[in-house]
Amino acid sequence: MANDLKDNVSYLRHEYRQGSSSGYDRIGGAGGGGNGGGNGLEKRISQVETRLERVEAKRSGVQEQMVTKSDLLQTKIDLLEATSRLDLSIAHFRTDMQSLETRLLKWFVGTAGALSAIAFGVARLVH
Repeated sequence: MANDLKDNVSYLRHEYRQGSSSGYDRIGGAGGGGNGGGNGLEKRISQVETRLERVEAKRSGVQEQMVTKSDLLQTKIDLLEATSRLDLSIAHFRTDMQSLETRLLKWFVGTAGALSAIAFGVARLVH
């Protein structure tokens, strides 16, 4: 797009120079337009070129910050790896919790059995 604008500006400058050399200003009509032979057009072309340079500078700055398809794919891969590590961590946590639950149940049953035996033993001695 920027090259198209440069080509258009170059074309306008060429047309302007041809028109002013023949005494005919193609954009403004015959004569110099009352401002010294079309110098206003030269000034406007210069302004357009300046604006075009600013647009190109901004565009190059934006291009440096743009994300490419490969960047997105790499981010997706990284996210999938992080998700799989998280899933693995959750699976380990669940396994640890089930193991803890099993150990606690064994202790509860053992403690209940021991307390029952003690209670029956005390009851037999008292009676």
